[in-house]
Amino acid sequence: MRKLASKREFKINDYLHKASRLIINTLITYKIGTLIIGQNQEWIQEIKLGKKNNQNFVQIPHGKLIEMLSYKATMVGIKVILTEKSYTSIASFMDNDTIPVYKNGEKNQSIFSGKRVKRGMQIAQVVTD
Repeated sequence: MRKLASKREFKINDYLHKASRLIINTLITYKIGTLIIGQNQEWIQEIKLGKKNNQNFVQIPHGKLIEMLSYKATMVGIKVILTEKSYTSIASFMDNDTIPVYKNGEKNQSIFSGKRVKRGMQIAQVVTD
């Protein structure tokens, strides 16, 4: 069992190192100086994707990937910002929307310039003067 666990750990670490290196190399290629990583605290505990998907998804060590990205980005001079991921699907960077941090079930009181149509599809409202 120990040998299987070690083999799995080596494969995961290898994949995460390769993925993080690819991301950092892409940032360097496009001369991007800031990496913003969206992360919600304890989000894995509240996941509801179905029994089988939960088992597959929860095993991915997202924290380890974030650590690898952070130290590799810092080594090449890329600034890393960790932020909460809530409301990123409707907030617009181009319109200078701020992403609020709500705690303990607070209600959304912010106004955003975008609109989420469905999962993965956002529409930004364009205002011309």
